[in-house]
Amino acid sequence: MQCKNGDHCARKSTVQRPKAVEALCRQLMTLVSGDNDLVEQVIRKSKELDASADHGIEDQITRARKQLVSLNNRVHDLFEMSGEGT
Repeated sequence: MQCKNGDHCARKSTVQRPKAVEALCRQLMTLVSGDNDLVEQVIRKSKELDASADHGIEDQITRARKQLVSLNNRVHDLFEMSGEGT
């Protein structure tokens, strides 16, 4: 990656993007792993999200089971109606 000003750039340099990204990721990993308060906050928040996600899934399962019972009743009723009359 080079400056868009080309030959007119006062500070000529070239950035090798893959190496630059790798170096930034390494530095970020070092900084994040060294920040114990941040790590604790992330762990605490992830536990909160995991706990709340389970309740949402349980509610969805309960609604799906109710819907299944309702649909089964409809099928049963339609089957019963189909056997009556001429």
